[in-house]
Amino acid sequence: MSKRGQNEGSIRQRKDGTWEARYTIGVKENGKPNRKSVYAKTRKEVKDKLNAILLSLKNGTYTNSNNVLFIDWLSKWLETYAKPNIKLATYTSYETYIRGHLKPYFLNTKLQAVSAEMLQKFFNYKQNNGRLDNREGGLSAKTLKNIYNMLHASFKQAYINGLVQTNIVESIRTPKIFKKEMRVLTREEQNKLIHVARNYRLGIVVILDLFTGMRLGEILALRWCDVDLKGESLIVRNSIKRLSTHEKTSKNQNKTKLILDTPKSQTSYREIPLLSPIVKELKAHKSKQNLEKQLASNSYINKDFLFCNTIGEPYDQKTFWKEYSLMLVEAGLRDKKEKPIRNKIKKNIKSKPKSHADKVQVTFHTLRHTFATRAIEQGMEIPVLSKILGHADISTTLNKYCHAIPDRKRENMEKIECLYDDSLDGKI
Repeated sequence: MSKRGQNEGSIRQRKDGTWEARYTIGVKENGKPNRKSVYAKTRKEVKDKLNAILLSLKNGTYTNSNNVLFIDWLSKWLETYAKPNIKLATYTSYETYIRGHLKPYFLNTKLQAVSAEMLQKFFNYKQNNGRLDNREGGLSAKTLKNIYNMLHASFKQAYINGLVQTNIVESIRTPKIFKKEMRVLTREEQNKLIHVARNYRLGIVVILDLFTGMRLGEILALRWCDVDLKGESLIVRNSIKRLSTHEKTSKNQNKTKLILDTPKSQTSYREIPLLSPIVKELKAHKSKQNLEKQLASNSYINKDFLFCNTIGEPYDQKTFWKEYSLMLVEAGLRDKKEKPIRNKIKKNIKSKPKSHADKVQVTFHTLRHTFATRAIEQGMEIPVLSKILGHADISTTLNKYCHAIPDRKRENMEKIECLYDDSLDGKI
């Protein structure tokens, strides 16, 4: 046995090869020391668990694992361990998963009583009956995967803290996430949409995205301090989104707040060169905005946003979508009475598609896909495109847009033909 200092526990390897760490918490009713044990497969693992427990004892935050409720641990994990290291949007999603999905299902279940089978049944149930809006159907494969990732992280921390003996989430199976069919505008559709967009207040957003490939939240978060019109470039620093505050309005609806958050990932911070015609479009847009400032006078709130209403307040994605939908209808890319495709599937409504546009809806992300596809068609280097799109890895760009990469195997193979000729001349 490898002993530690007094009252600091001890570590030993058991006969079955596993490692045990023992520590003492006060005394029992009979006056004898109240000893506890945690276990792990390696000495390092059990030492880390013991150190975490000893630290919690020192800080006064230790909790008897036998009395911890599953939901209480998830809430504590979210606030103490996850919140400092995740984006606000992720925190909001996790809070909703815990409060809306897990709490009703595991209301009075203790952490140590949760089994892999119980969690698997939870995921199976949510796959078929998981919605919180009282509509039929279950959660999407993506949402279930997000819940899985959250639970995996929380159980990993519980394992480190000595609250559970293993991370049971690792044995859970969630539905496979199928790659969605990508909608890319044809050149004719793209030109038509640009023509229509020029007649709308927010049409400049559409035009800018078709020539930068930015995410909608990133575009709506742009401020003039992020744009260098003279140097013809912009910097992506933020993303804007509307998040729930989990408070209720007088009509018992969830209150929301528009949040200026960091971009999706570290690689999403990036500089994007602007084409001269786009700079010209932005200059014209700025002139119109300056005129609105004058008309609004003291009512205008100057927050420096590129895209804002007549008094300077930024747009959220839902508000933009209302105007964007009108553009799509006028450009012939969306039927005026068209319902979301996902609703048709859930209600088993069968309709004969008239075109590719009927099969896959045009969303705002379609513009990003269209930009990337056109860029590859025009010969832009994949590594450069990957940086412009803000992808974390070049493989993401290749996987998404391999369809647009021209098949030039023959002409590229011919580039090394000279090596064969050189070999005949004895030059190799």
